[in-house]
Amino acid sequence: MSSANVHLEDHFKWTPLHHAANSGQLGVVRALVDAGAKINHESLTLATPLSRAIENSSLDIVNYFIQKKANVRHENITQHSLLDLAADFASPQVFNTIRTIYEQEGSKKDNKKPKPRSKSSRNRKKNKNIETLTPVIKPVKLEVPLPRRGSLLVAEEKLISSNDTYESITYHPLMKWTDQPTTQELLDKKINLRNQFTMNIDFPDYKQPLLANAQAKLERLETLVRRSKKS
Repeated sequence: MSSANVHLEDHFKWTPLHHAANSGQLGVVRALVDAGAKINHESLTLATPLSRAIENSSLDIVNYFIQKKANVRHENITQHSLLDLAADFASPQVFNTIRTIYEQEGSKKDNKKPKPRSKSSRNRKKNKNIETLTPVIKPVKLEVPLPRRGSLLVAEEKLISSNDTYESITYHPLMKWTDQPTTQELLDKKINLRNQFTMNIDFPDYKQPLLANAQAKLERLETLVRRSKKS
């Protein structure tokens, strides 16, 4: 223990005594205090090892810290005293212990009377307060408050400015309702039209297979109808 650093802090400024008190290991706490660890060492949130022992409800460690004259009237970063901490987290035994120590220290402070101060010192302090309380006037920039969005002033300005202008009510859909042909389909259509044009000009008697078959079937039907009528 003599070569180890008992004052080493972690990222939250917890010392080994904080961790030992939080884990409830009285033997380790005694060894650290005997090695010179600070009982009232404050962490990042101004928590002492005694506050960690109170949170863990370790009555033995709390009594040990009180015997070693730990600060019982300490407050953390949120200005909560150890009595508040005991009321929120500790067991009834730990809470009663902290409350009795609080009452004992409070009665001791009440018994101690403050010493009378000389008039000269009071006058000096009054003069210092008068000198320090001289008002300092800082220039204040006055800015015109802008009208909020949706206010009546904005609506009035829009109504006045829109007397001569008319808003367009045309509807432009975000997407087209029908499928548009692709570029390849348009090119194929043009090629077919060109082919048909050349066939009609160069080969006037040429008929496409579909039309030729349909015409042949019509002719057959006509011949059958004629034969049936003759018979």
